Amino acid sequence: MSNKAVLVITAMIGAMASAHAADKPAKPEPASEARAFAHDDGVVDLLIIGPAAKVLYERLPGKGRVQACGGAGLHKGDGRITCRKDDDGHACHIWLDARKQTLADAEIDDC
Repeated sequence: MSNKAVLVITAMIGAMASAHAADKPAKPEPASEARAFAHDDGVVDLLIIGPAAKVLYERLPGKGRVQACGGAGLHKGDGRITCRKDDDGHACHIWLDARKQTLADAEIDDC
């Protein structure tokens, strides 16, 4: 995935968080961050943390649940977009197939 594509996705997520924050009284809030981790076959794991991850977590359908592997916090998502909420805040992974420009299956986790 090109740096331009990552920047566009990051800007979109930042805009979502800004729109959500505009509904609340002004108070300092940590900035959202996005990091991309390249995997085989053009797949990129885009990690989102901060207010943008909170927005994604809240908008994913269903209730957060404890992960079967005993991971910290509550989890939502189907593997292509997964989010976690715990005492440290929110974090989401979005798996992208950059070549096909689609969501991709998450890397298998052997827990």
